[in-house]
Amino acid sequence: MDHLAPGNVMKCYWTMWDIPASVTSLPKNARDIGKLGPGFKGALGYEPPHSQGPGLKTYTLHVYALSAPPQLDKPQREVTREVLLTAIKDSILDSAELKVTYTRPGGAGGNKKGEPK
Repeated sequence: MDHLAPGNVMKCYWTMWDIPASVTSLPKNARDIGKLGPGFKGALGYEPPHSQGPGLKTYTLHVYALSAPPQLDKPQREVTREVLLTAIKDSILDSAELKVTYTRPGGAGGNKKGEPK
């Protein structure tokens, strides 16, 4: 899952691979399904987005069907979005994406009622 932030900066919130073909959904708080790489802040696993500033934000979830497991030459902690995309580029059979949009209530940086903007 990623988001193109202002300044053309790609922020990745969730990188996951080696999901068994039998998995058709991921329940809340699922564990031990696939492998997790780091998000843009460096933590392994899902990093929840924290929308800043005004305007509509679009977050995209990408799913890829592969002809073979990715061949990675880096430890799990170093498998970023870019590393994984490079590793799978020649084995993608199909892909899909889901775009989710969000606008922060009030349109700005989370000011509380009564505080100056």
